[in-house]
Amino acid sequence: MSELQNPVYYPVLEAIRKHTGVTVDRVTAWRWSKGTLKGGRKLETRKLGGRVVSTLEAVEEFLTNNPGLTEEVTSNKQASRSRRQREKENALRAINELC
Repeated sequence: MSELQNPVYYPVLEAIRKHTGVTVDRVTAWRWSKGTLKGGRKLETRKLGGRVVSTLEAVEEFLTNNPGLTEEVTSNKQASRSRRQREKENALRAINELC
């Protein structure tokens, strides 16, 4: 007898963050789920309890079928880290100037 697998659903933004390690803007997640990308590819979603949810597997499949998005998400993650690093360095510099 085969085992039934129950998918684990997460709110869309959380599913994307868990899979990629990056928090995308809610508008980006909305575009992905509505299929407003070239080719009309959509992130598979469901509505449960009034919330739009997805699975980690659906996010992986969507990003695999849209390789440009994977690069975009990764570059945004790197840019975000760089920005945080610059902000940290600026804050430390300002503290040192005060001392």
